[in-house]
Amino acid sequence: DGQHLVVSNTGASGSTGKDPLGNRSLTKYKVVYTENGHAITAPSILATPIAGLYDGLRYTGSGKYLVGGSYEGLDFLDAVTGSVLGTIKVKSTDSTVNFAFRKGGGIYVVGKGGMYSIKIAEEVAWSDPAFSGQ
Repeated sequence: DGQHLVVSNTGASGSTGKDPLGNRSLTKYKVVYTENGHAITAPSILATPIAGLYDGLRYTGSGKYLVGGSYEGLDFLDAVTGSVLGTIKVKSTDSTVNFAFRKGGGIYVVGKGGMYSIKIAEEVAWSDPAFSGQ
């Protein structure tokens, strides 16, 4: 949304990999514009997934929703409260590996066992003209 930075903590540490009981939160920071550049301030926990972790995050064009890839599919979160508003599930054998928005309101989801094309009403928030299709 241009005003916040959201960072996913995977719970991974050192060479031991992911800790299933470790911190898996989304932390939201306020982006402050200064004459010397940018700074991030005011960290707050936005959400903690019930299962897995959020890997890959993207705001929708309206800035109202934040989409995060999880093991079970894509979670749509309220960008202010962090509440999960809904989930697009993939087959349990696929688990979400990556996702990308497409122009015109759609998402491609790649899983371990398949690829999905999903139509949604929201556009993605394009921040870089190189990726905006313009």
